[in-house]
Order: sequence, then C-alpha cells, then structure tokens
Amino acid sequence: MAPVEVVGELWVDGLQHIDGRCYPLAHQAGFRFSVQLPASTALCSDEALLRSILLHEFCHCFWIEAEIIKALAGARSSEVVHLKDEFNNTDPYEDAARMVDPREWFSGDDAAAIIYHDDSQLKVLDHKFSELKPYLKSVTPDTTFRIDGDIWIHDQVCARMERSLRSLLV
Repeated sequence: MAPVEVVGELWVDGLQHIDGRCYPLAHQAGFRFSVQLPASTALCSDEALLRSILLHEFCHCFWIEAEIIKALAGARSSEVVHLKDEFNNTDPYEDAARMVDPREWFSGDDAAAIIYHDDSQLKVLDHKFSELKPYLKSVTPDTTFRIDGDIWIHDQVCARMERSLRSLLV
C-alpha cells in the first residue's frame, strides 16, 4: 500500500471538509504517491470509517500511477510527460472517475466499504473537526503539484498495468 502521512491541520474547501487526498511525497531520491490525512480524519475513533477513507484514497494513488504508466508507454524516451488533471474533487462523478475500480484491487469486503464524499457516515468527522478547530489551523490544501525527479510506483500497479498493456497488444 501507499504510505500514509498525517498532517497537523484541518482541511476545508469552501464549506466542505476535506477528509484526505492522494499526494506525492518525497521518497528516497524521488517521489511516491501517498495518502495524506488531516488531523480530523486521522483522529477519528471509528476504525471502519477510517479504513474506508484510506481505501478511497489508495484508489486515487493507484489510478494516478496507472495514468503515469500509460502516458510513459506512449512517450518517446527523451519526452517529458505532462499530466494535467484539474477537477472538482467534491463532485462525486469526477472523483470516482479518478479512481481505480476497487473491486479489481481489494477484497470484496474492502471494495464494498469504500466511502465517497457524499456519504452521510462522514458527518462523524464534522464533530472531530469542530473539536480540533480551537487547536489547529484550518487551511485549503493546494491540490496542484509538480514533480521534478523520479516517481516510485508500487510494484502491484506496475504488474497490473503491464498485464493490461499486454492484453491491448494481443
């Protein structure tokens, strides 16, 4: 799985709380797509809810790694690959379009447990957010990033994409 980093902040986007994100973190001499959680999510006492959020964000990590592999497969060796992915992360359709199919990556129970932004179970995190608000700053995290350097891609993603690309060539 991708690493998980907890950030000592509360995340908001307008009036909505942000419960987690996929983000490139420094890894050895390059970068690795990882899950970042704000404190309000990481301190959630509902372990099943926390697991559901993590699974959701892992789906984003695997998706972007798969997109990078597909882009590189069509690139010449000297070409710089640019992936521009601007979207409304609070739109459930756009969000789901930027995830791998969880049924292909996780057990049946985990795939069924994945939570989406419009799920009422997330209201539990509103209480934790309010509880922490006097102690932590609320910020709107930057959703853009630039990677200059190597990207470490999970072996499982590489193997799945290799099989997928081979099937296209047959």
